[in-house]
Amino acid sequence: MPTAESMLPVKTMQDLVSSLNEAMGDSGLGEDLCTVRQVKQLMHSYVSQSDDWVQHAIYHEGSRYTRNLVDDGNGKYNLLILVWGEGQSSPIHDHAGSHCMMKLLAGELDEQLYAWPRDAEAYGAVEN
Repeated sequence: MPTAESMLPVKTMQDLVSSLNEAMGDSGLGEDLCTVRQVKQLMHSYVSQSDDWVQHAIYHEGSRYTRNLVDDGNGKYNLLILVWGEGQSSPIHDHAGSHCMMKLLAGELDEQLYAWPRDAEAYGAVEN
């Protein structure tokens, strides 16, 4: 398996897509912490250049945010560009056991992380 170092530098969005596809291979991200570290390093190494991704930065006025597919990642992940309107927010949510990695390309982001209650019944959680 290639290392993140061997896939650097990541100079363009296309370099990022190619490097992510190579790192994920046929298995995707899963629980392999080595691959998780590689993906984090690749995402971190990409220096945002708006000319590189502006064609994916589509915002629908009046929406809270718009999700724009950049690449379907070998069918194992999706690389998306999310475009938020100024001052927009998202309700508290989780990603249902899936990995979610973010990289801010432009603007500002204020993320608040919350711990999941250990004893959901004690907090009145409802089972489906």
